[in-house]
Amino acid sequence: MIDGRYRLAELKHVDLAAAQTVRAKYEGLRLDLADAVGVVIADRYRTDCVFALDQRDYRAIEPLTPGISAFRILPADL
Repeated sequence: MIDGRYRLAELKHVDLAAAQTVRAKYEGLRLDLADAVGVVIADRYRTDCVFALDQRDYRAIEPLTPGISAFRILPADL
C-alpha cells in the first residue's frame, strides 16, 4: 500500500503455470485457480499474509516460501 492506495500485483504467464502446479500438488482440495494464484503471489512477495474470506484452502496449504510454515489469513487472523 502506497499513500493509502493498494497496488494490484501483475499476473504473469509464469504465475499461472506455477498456480497449476500448486493445484496439482493439492489435487484433493480441488483448489480453484484464484486460491492457487494467491499462493504463488504470496511467494513472489515473500509474505505469509493473504486476504481471503474462505479460509479452508489456505489453512491446508503450505506456503511456497522457505521459512514460512503457514499463511496468516486476513482479516480472520488479526
